[in-house]
Amino acid sequence: MKAALYKGPEKIIIEEIPTPEPGDGEIQIKVHSTGICGTDIHLYKGFKVGMLPTPQNIVFGHEFGGIITKKDKNVPGEYKAGQRVVVEPNIGCGKCKTCIAGHYVHCEKGQSIIGIHRNGGFAEYAVAPHEKVFLIPENFSFSAASVFEPFAICVYGLVRAPLIPGDTVVVMGPGVAGLHFTMLARASGASKVILTGTNQARLDLGKNIGADVTVNVNEKDLIEEIMKETNGEGADYVFEAAGVQSSMENMVKIAASKAKVCIYGIPVEPVNNIDFGEYLFKDITIVTAAGAQNTFPQAIKIVSSDVVDLRKVISHTFSLEDIERAFEVVDRRLDGVAKATILINPDIK
Repeated sequence: MKAALYKGPEKIIIEEIPTPEPGDGEIQIKVHSTGICGTDIHLYKGFKVGMLPTPQNIVFGHEFGGIITKKDKNVPGEYKAGQRVVVEPNIGCGKCKTCIAGHYVHCEKGQSIIGIHRNGGFAEYAVAPHEKVFLIPENFSFSAASVFEPFAICVYGLVRAPLIPGDTVVVMGPGVAGLHFTMLARASGASKVILTGTNQARLDLGKNIGADVTVNVNEKDLIEEIMKETNGEGADYVFEAAGVQSSMENMVKIAASKAKVCIYGIPVEPVNNIDFGEYLFKDITIVTAAGAQNTFPQAIKIVSSDVVDLRKVISHTFSLEDIERAFEVVDRRLDGVAKATILINPDIK
């Protein structure tokens, strides 16, 4: 089969490699399409993600869906060839205290992530443990499956810090997660959704998919604009999806008393100048959303109900042969890119 192999920093090559056969309890999937995540770019540039090292000659891609083609004899009977599926990439050891408690994303031994530590979805076929393979209905498109994993992480954020209908929500950062949460906040009954960031094209996209107000922080003062839009009270819910120093500093300043703050963005460097006294005196609830921990089933129900359309965040689609160009476009934010996907087996319908 054809696969995109990581050969070292900023080097991915298409090669013919053996088609993976399902091991004990595993399912083989013919991949329709796979999303390019910011984590993929991080790995592509040579940075480490998680506790375990990323080996060379690995196939990246942890956001993908397709159809079942084979399964091991120990896979339950409800899985059948031809079924449409989406894959959760996070795999814990299953034995440590954290995994036993159901928190496999935070495995004490370091989770083994499909597409980071083991071969993933930038290939014609992939394999995954059946526990990580989720059936999707006909109205759940494969394009949506290729951008679904970050949406499920957003749902995890809402599980940890529920949004109350009528809340005013600020989403910081119009990347894929920020755009997903914009749609999710609108579908969850937010009275006003304010999307902030520096990329005007993505802010405009956010306005089309659920944001009532957008704020380009290169042109306007963030705190002043949020206070104006919230009658001086601040936001009831802040979703931080930028992962940069300025937004980490400002998220408490734009939050109302008793607000909830959900941190999704991953800072590349340590963040300084956080005023925890302000969090204390405002009595703010802070949670993080790192991985779609047990939320794939719930997120699938949301997408299947048609209250959100994840396909709207996809701006670019490339073939597997053009994957290096795709990574360049995403890394350098060329051509107004919002979300890019790799279409691998377009014959799957």
